[in-house]
Amino acid sequence: MRHIRRTTAALAFGALCATCVALPSTAQAAADTTAPTISSVSAVSATVQAGDPIALTFVGHDDVGISSVVATFDDGAGRSVSVMSVGGASAPLNPLGPAAGVVPLGAAAGTYTLTYLSVADGSGNATTYLQGSAASTPAGSPALLDLAAVTVTVVQPAAPDVTAPVLTSFAMVSPTPDRRLGEFATWSYTASDEASPLSEVRVFAKDPNGVVVETSRGGGDLTSGKISMWLPVGVALGHWTVEAVRVTDSAGNARDYTPDGVGVQSGKPSDTSGPIFTGMGFDLTDAAARPDDVRVFDEYPDAAVSVATSSRLVAPGTPLVVSGAVTYLGHGVPFPSVAVYADTAGGRVLLGVTRGTAAGTFARRVVPSSTTTYRVLFLGSDRGGSSAPATLSGRTVVSTALPQQLVAASRTVAVRAGRVGTLLVTLSPRRAGARVYLQRLVGTSWRGVTSGLTNARGQLAVAVPRPAAPTGYRWVTVYDGRHLPATSSTVVVRRG
Repeated sequence: MRHIRRTTAALAFGALCATCVALPSTAQAAADTTAPTISSVSAVSATVQAGDPIALTFVGHDDVGISSVVATFDDGAGRSVSVMSVGGASAPLNPLGPAAGVVPLGAAAGTYTLTYLSVADGSGNATTYLQGSAASTPAGSPALLDLAAVTVTVVQPAAPDVTAPVLTSFAMVSPTPDRRLGEFATWSYTASDEASPLSEVRVFAKDPNGVVVETSRGGGDLTSGKISMWLPVGVALGHWTVEAVRVTDSAGNARDYTPDGVGVQSGKPSDTSGPIFTGMGFDLTDAAARPDDVRVFDEYPDAAVSVATSSRLVAPGTPLVVSGAVTYLGHGVPFPSVAVYADTAGGRVLLGVTRGTAAGTFARRVVPSSTTTYRVLFLGSDRGGSSAPATLSGRTVVSTALPQQLVAASRTVAVRAGRVGTLLVTLSPRRAGARVYLQRLVGTSWRGVTSGLTNARGQLAVAVPRPAAPTGYRWVTVYDGRHLPATSSTVVVRRG
């Protein structure tokens, strides 16, 4: 009954050996029979708050390249958290990782242990690790990994959410009161939750034979919208009635509403102010299906990840900050976990994982040694919506250039009557042919006077007239692709 555009809220984190960088050609992929392996694995953080992702680091090896990593953490009581690699635009990051999966807000607190780990390449070769065993396809005998040593402690917020959402309205919106095989029954609803985002709305309908059929909608902003039930060939013809509606939040709290408007949550007082839908239903016939423009499907929109740097042009080795924000459906995702990547001429590296603020912003200090492109991968969250999915940011580029200085020969130049003054500047490091601009201060603005090229000694001299009043001048250079901009100190020209 559910139609889902699935966006995986997980990703994979590690390092590849030097032989794993080249992408496979078609011929190589066809001949590849070597299974990838993992030689070490560890958790990024030993403690994770419910709603945040568990992230794994690993060191992987393959003759062509790793394409995916999947893992499972288990609390020993039947509850688990899965992590897996991201596809789509984020797929090239999979060999670097991290591998992450979101811990639901309602997850039980306690220790979760890595019980399953699998790594695969693009040719279908894979190695699976369990506690105490390992097996490869094609057949192989990889070294064992101590999965039991990889644990994460899940903690709940100081005041965990234990109250289910409330349903505030519910109505049928199908175009006609009768439905036909192959069509959809569609309802509209509104719901609210004071502490956690809604994660699912579910409708239960009874067919003429007394069989209860259910449909659900998840993903996106579920505080209002529509939910549809598909009625395929083979279901019972006749009168169908709505039996119940369930609303669930991301903390796992659920409330079931019956047609009399009463909403029940286990162990909590009932909500008696819900919408009444007694007798709501439809007649299903086998007439020809009609176009239906009100049906809806589950939607899992991507989060929006902005990224910028505190400077776009720096000298090599200059610290700067990569920062940004993660929003989901227009709202900041609280405490987002993001992986920061750097691309240089030497390749791509994962710089690490950073946890953001309550407002959804994040910042990480970086030190580029050459021109670098930075990207950020949001690892997913259960705080900003119904499992806001992992999302890759755009690119921001920081260029590096050599520093230089403009040294004025004097801070003050006196010009006698009938003479002109000479302003002299030296470019350091000294080099010939560099263009230098002379500017004059007019009011509060600097205006161009002239420009010239430095001589073999890296110097440039310009004659200026005798001023009526003290006048400020300065020398500037602009970024030329190799050197940073530079500005001299102010030179005051006055009457002598």
